[in-house]
Amino acid sequence: NYRGDDQSAHIGRTVQRLRTNRNCSFVEWLPTGITVEIHQKPHAILEDDALAVSKQSVTTIANNTAMSRFFHERIAEKYDMIYSQKAFIHWYLGEKMEESDFIEARENLGFLEMDYLDVLSET
Repeated sequence: NYRGDDQSAHIGRTVQRLRTNRNCSFVEWLPTGITVEIHQKPHAILEDDALAVSKQSVTTIANNTAMSRFFHERIAEKYDMIYSQKAFIHWYLGEKMEESDFIEARENLGFLEMDYLDVLSET
């Protein structure tokens, strides 16, 4: 997310340089790897705002291979623990979910985790 008076062609060249740089790896399921938004209007200035007044600003949301550890340690392990004890499952089944939905969700999480590990092993 970029705000300012820079030319979109310049931003496009910068993004293309990032895509062709061998130091950057992108997962296969995200074909473009990078999304850019350009806003010509400067950001709002609020009273008592700690940010300095600026004509330009950039917001970056980055994704990297450190996420694989997050998926394993924080999500997958806790999901496995809760599901093995069937904790809270009755609430979902009462809302017409099927038990196979839980199994499929865990498989999808495992595939996502493997995608991150594949990218990590390629670098």
